[in-house]
Amino acid sequence: MRENQPYQPPRPFIVDLVDTRLVYKEPRKYTFAFKTGGGNPPAALYVTVTYHLLDEKRRKKIGYENKEPISYPIYQKSIKLR
Repeated sequence: MRENQPYQPPRPFIVDLVDTRLVYKEPRKYTFAFKTGGGNPPAALYVTVTYHLLDEKRRKKIGYENKEPISYPIYQKSIKLR
């Protein structure tokens, strides 16, 4: 510690015990179902895949002050249903 500088504790070191990342180029298949209730069916399905590094609750708990976003969309698509 340098003179005249307040003590700053070391930054947290995060270790994930479970790897939740998707395997590169491994396809995923999802099925969506909806009820129209007798009305008009939806015109489109909007898909957004989001990269999420750290849950907001955990970020606050460990005191991580991020300078870059910890969550952002990496893929978006609109699929017409009619």
